[in-house]
Amino acid sequence: MSEAHRLTIVPLAVGILLTTVGVGCLSAADQAAGMTESPAGLDAHIQALSHPDYQVRWKALEALAKLGPQAAPAVPVLITRLEDESDRYRAISVLGAIGPAAAPAVPALLKRLAYTLSVQDKLYRDESTEAIGIIETLSNIGPTAKEAVPLLRQALKDKVSTIRYFATHALGEMGPAATVVIPDLEPLLTDHDYVGLYVYPHGKDVGEAAAQTLQKLQGMANNANTLQ
Repeated sequence: MSEAHRLTIVPLAVGILLTTVGVGCLSAADQAAGMTESPAGLDAHIQALSHPDYQVRWKALEALAKLGPQAAPAVPVLITRLEDESDRYRAISVLGAIGPAAAPAVPALLKRLAYTLSVQDKLYRDESTEAIGIIETLSNIGPTAKEAVPLLRQALKDKVSTIRYFATHALGEMGPAATVVIPDLEPLLTDHDYVGLYVYPHGKDVGEAAAQTLQKLQGMANNANTLQ
């Protein structure tokens, strides 16, 4: 498949901080007007994730994404938002922004990734988009997500080139546990399938991403051999 399938979650324009009046006492518009993304409002952002109005939840998710690692206390609630189809993409993005501290979400992310990879005819705004977002988030979580290696290895063979591209990079972020995939990466050096119109950060195609990851993993393998 030659069409680009990169996750493109565009954050909403206004950050949020719930006022001390409380979620239940304000309209969605009033709540949005009284919010910011400051760490002082973290508890309010987390509370807003359970609001029945999706616009309030989405603004809370945007604010949490801006907080990055400071939003780590929101991880348990973000895991529950992965079950909501309307919030899922944004929750995945927030977990990626949190980074290593989002490690408790890895089992839930892998459950979703296993499903999306199993769908043969992936849709641009559906399974492919979700799979790429999850893979990027696992990459940001890093070595504490090493249990993702088997699924990422599977993703190297996906028919969607952009999934292969991001899976190739993510494996390089999993640490020494990913050195087992070195033989799987070598054939991808000649994979020059189109991965979209975006300027990607890991090389222009799967082959370039594979070369970068191979160099990293081979270095880890050599270091491990030296220490033995």
